[in-house]
Amino acid sequence: LQSIESMINKLLTESNEGLWYIAEMRGNNLDHKMDHLTCFAPGMLALGYHHGVSPDNEVNKKHLKAAEDVLETCVQMYMRWPISPEMVRFTPYMTMGTATNFQRPETVESLFVLWQVTKDEKWRKYGWTIFQKFEKHLKVANGYASLTHVADTNSKSDKMESFLLAETYKYLYLLFDDNPSITIDTHVFNTEAHPIPIKD
Repeated sequence: LQSIESMINKLLTESNEGLWYIAEMRGNNLDHKMDHLTCFAPGMLALGYHHGVSPDNEVNKKHLKAAEDVLETCVQMYMRWPISPEMVRFTPYMTMGTATNFQRPETVESLFVLWQVTKDEKWRKYGWTIFQKFEKHLKVANGYASLTHVADTNSKSDKMESFLLAETYKYLYLLFDDNPSITIDTHVFNTEAHPIPIKD
């Protein structure tokens, strides 16, 4: 709880255009950037809310609000370019930082968790849009390609990450499953998205 409160109080930042992001600390200074990898954090915060990690329900609600705010920014990373770049900067508006795309799962992981927690259909709609972008911009004859520059969807590299199917598409599948046998109440997902059953 202390770590989460420190993150929210010291790193959670609102940009000039109203986008919330988790900055990085360099010494005593904030580096106003956010990696796609950071987009796992909304799911983490939402799980804390769902399981009542704090005895103070107002603290749990604050964590859920932070989760929703940061996830909206992660979604915007997909909406402003053909597909999300690896990293963005806020100077003070969101701009592309690192232009590559490696088919990462963190945003759709958080969409799955937020959908499970809130049942708000917008998280599914965002997931469907992101799925369509993967199909349109990354699909090739025998799989999916990474991009060396997201503004140029022809800049495909001859590489498909193992976690695309193991994590990214698994979370998308679960996001759209109307009668799931795997949920955040029945399973714990490890860092590679393997669902582990919760035993009584």
